[in-house]
Amino acid sequence: MTESDAATRADGDGRVDAEAVADYLRRHPDFFETRADLLTTLRVNHADGPGTISLIERQVAVLREKQTSHRERLETLLHFAEANHAIYLRTQRLVLGVLEAENVGELFHNLERSFADDFGCAAYGLIVFDQTPRQINHYTSCVTLTTAQGYVGDLISKRTATLGLLDGDKQDFLLRHASGEVGSAAVLPIYAGNSPIAVLALGARESGYFDPGSGTVFIDFVGDVLARTLPRYLYLGDPG
Repeated sequence: MTESDAATRADGDGRVDAEAVADYLRRHPDFFETRADLLTTLRVNHADGPGTISLIERQVAVLREKQTSHRERLETLLHFAEANHAIYLRTQRLVLGVLEAENVGELFHNLERSFADDFGCAAYGLIVFDQTPRQINHYTSCVTLTTAQGYVGDLISKRTATLGLLDGDKQDFLLRHASGEVGSAAVLPIYAGNSPIAVLALGARESGYFDPGSGTVFIDFVGDVLARTLPRYLYLGDPG
């Protein structure tokens, strides 16, 4: 459509069809390059209230809005990148502590140090599945798999970490006497092949510390490391 074509598409009052004008401008984006004076005379409604502004002013406002939106998105991405980097460093220290342990005592000591100091947990519990229930230390115990499934069977079957607020019974079972200090938790089932061998629970006072919307890549990796480490120090026979 040429300029004359656009002019001939008019309604009964002789006015140019608005859609024809819009169509022409879409197909000729350079139209205003030789008609800069039009940009200052065209008026559009003000985005924030009554009145009008020039097309150039409106374009500048739109560009500023886009710039603000892009800056906010970038700040959000940087925030998540920083948070992930911090989690990576904590996970790295935990894994190195597990690998450096020379005996079961050092293993449990290094785990506790990482849970408390690196992750800032108010509570933590490691439950190993064994047919002979017993207490190994103040945060590690053995129970039968059947018993554990009665309390947290749905969490064990997921095979990936669960984050957020736990039901009272589940929290009491996993974190025992420290359960009342927990506002959010991370529960990680530990598998050796297709068999569950343990479950790890970490608790924080803050309700949003273990956010259900967060990823579980790092904590799942901790589970993979423990799955290969625990059998070296503990006899894992019939889980019961």
